[in-house]
Amino acid sequence: MSTFVVSAFTLGGPNAPLISGAALLVLALATTAIGADASLAVYLLSFWHYFLYWLAFVYRTVTPAVFRRDAILAKTAALLALAFAYLGEPLDYVSLAIVATGFLLNCAAAHALGTARTYYGHEIAGMPHMRITSFPYTWISHPMLIGNIAAYGGTLMNESFRQQWWPLACAHVIFNLGLLVMELRVKPRTRITASAPVQRRISRPVFLAAVAVAVAVAGAAAGALLDTVYRPANLLVWISALLGAVVLIHAFVTFCSYSSPTICGIQRSQDE
Repeated sequence: MSTFVVSAFTLGGPNAPLISGAALLVLALATTAIGADASLAVYLLSFWHYFLYWLAFVYRTVTPAVFRRDAILAKTAALLALAFAYLGEPLDYVSLAIVATGFLLNCAAAHALGTARTYYGHEIAGMPHMRITSFPYTWISHPMLIGNIAAYGGTLMNESFRQQWWPLACAHVIFNLGLLVMELRVKPRTRITASAPVQRRISRPVFLAAVAVAVAVAGAAAGALLDTVYRPANLLVWISALLGAVVLIHAFVTFCSYSSPTICGIQRSQDE
C-alpha cells in the first residue's frame, strides 16, 4: 500500500495515470450531477484508451500489467459513456444488431488472441510473433478494429442517436481507423527493457513544474469552495475550470508515464 501511495505522487510512476484518471472521472460526473450537460462527461471520458494504445505502441516502455490495467479501465469508461448515450435514445433494432455484431467480433478476436497478446503482447511484452489461425482471423484480418468500426458505425443507423451524437460515433470510427493505419504502417519492435516496473525519480525542473500545477489546482479548488459559499450559482463554472486543469494534468502525467523517461525530464534511478 505504501508503495502505491508513493508512486501515485510520482509524475512518471505507474500509478500516476490511475490517480489523475480517477480525479477526471469524479469531476466529470460531478459536473453532470450539478446540472451540466451530460454530453460534457460523455466526450471527456470516451477517448483516453486510444491515447494509451498510441503511447504503448510507439514508446513500449510501459509494463504489460500496467498497460492492461489502464487500457481496460479507460475502455470500460468509454463503453459506459457510449451506452449512456446510445441507450438513452429510442432503440433502432437494425442498428442495435450491427452494434452487437461488431462488438461480438471484437470479443471473439480478443478471445482468439488471449489477454496478453490483445494488449500488444508482442510489442511491449516481447512475446514471439505468432500467426493466429482460429476464428475470426480465418475470415478477416484485424477483426478487433474492424469490429469496432462496424459497431460505432452501426450506431449512426439510429436516427435519434445520429442527430444528437454523430460527432461521438464519427470520432470513434476515425480513431479506430487511425489505430488500423498505425498497426499496418508502423513497423513493430519488441520491448528492449525488462518487464519489471521501471523505477524513476523526477528531475528538479519537472518537480518544480508539478508543484506549480498542484498549487494552481489547489487554488482553483479553494476558490471554488469560497465562491460557492457566497455565490452558489457559480459552482459549475469553477468545477468546469478545475475539470479543464485535470484533463491537462491527466494527459501530461499519462504521457510522462508511458513515454521515454528523458522526454519529460524524468531520470532513471541509479539502481536500474
